[in-house]
Amino acid sequence: MKKLLAVLAVVMLCAGWSSARITESIDAGLWSFGPNVPELGNGARGDASSGAYHHLLVGTSSYYCLVANAGQGSVEVWIYDPAKCLQNPDPGYGLHGFGWGLQNPALQAITVGMHRASYCGGCIGYNPWSTIAPTSPWWFKDGIRGSNNVPFTAGWYKWTINGTWNDITFTMYNVTYYEIDGPGNGGLPPVTGNCAQTYSATWADGGWANVFGTGWQAIWLNGDVPGTGIEDISADVIGGDGVFIDYGPLGVNQPYHQTTWGSIKALYQK
Repeated sequence: MKKLLAVLAVVMLCAGWSSARITESIDAGLWSFGPNVPELGNGARGDASSGAYHHLLVGTSSYYCLVANAGQGSVEVWIYDPAKCLQNPDPGYGLHGFGWGLQNPALQAITVGMHRASYCGGCIGYNPWSTIAPTSPWWFKDGIRGSNNVPFTAGWYKWTINGTWNDITFTMYNVTYYEIDGPGNGGLPPVTGNCAQTYSATWADGGWANVFGTGWQAIWLNGDVPGTGIEDISADVIGGDGVFIDYGPLGVNQPYHQTTWGSIKALYQK
């Protein structure tokens, strides 16, 4: 199998990931956009480099970047969070704001991001969400975005998204949060470090089960609802491993190699 269209050659600053920076391929035909596309900003990025990033204005439609084959894989994303609340905590429409995650071959996505209803964490946390079962019982981690007097400031924050056949894990790096959610947080103080959360087919009372089992084929991003959101966010998609290593260091067509047992096993699935 051949790669998708050529991507721009960019030297990675982060060891262990693919050498092509996916963000800078915005004009290379790899991204599938909705009616309102993101801007391509340029300047300082979260990994201390300078260059292109996606600037998601309010009203940016959901869009995705597709790889050749579905399978297991990880992707690194830097998100610029302006540390503002979404307007209108529960306007009745436009409950879900911006988000980032992975999409399967059936175009079903699982993401985390900011939602505006207070029962979804409002402006104090990140919330899981799926295109097939949008109900999200709780936010990502208590304290992670300033709840319960935990400091949180605007800036670029590093995320990794790891998708397997059976689950998806979102990890946010170098933040302060409570290890135990809920009132009182178990009496424990907040900790600072990398915060991870895994969602499987049992999440949301099994409502997400149909998203899993076919692998992941796209990186999915979404802007905020027009007229009801904060100013904007920005996203810089670095690259990935596993299935997302399909982005190589050179803009040429190369054979696609199955690199994990899950990918090989998928060849024999009916």
